[in-house]
Amino acid sequence: MITLPGKDSCTFCKNKLPKKDGWIPCCKAYPDGLPDDYCFDRVDVSKLAECALGFHFEPDIDSQRECGLIK
Repeated sequence: MITLPGKDSCTFCKNKLPKKDGWIPCCKAYPDGLPDDYCFDRVDVSKLAECALGFHFEPDIDSQRECGLIK
């Protein structure tokens, strides 16, 4: 079964960075790679006060619209 990321996942955060080595998901909070629990949406990042390094989830409305998650 394939699951799609929710609108409040790391996939749709303004702090997301280009993938390290072309495949490792990264962000400003985790520049060397997201923890597995974040990658597989086991953590609701929208409810965390902080992910790490002073960064927290900030919704990227444009990318959510592009994927049809919001209008």
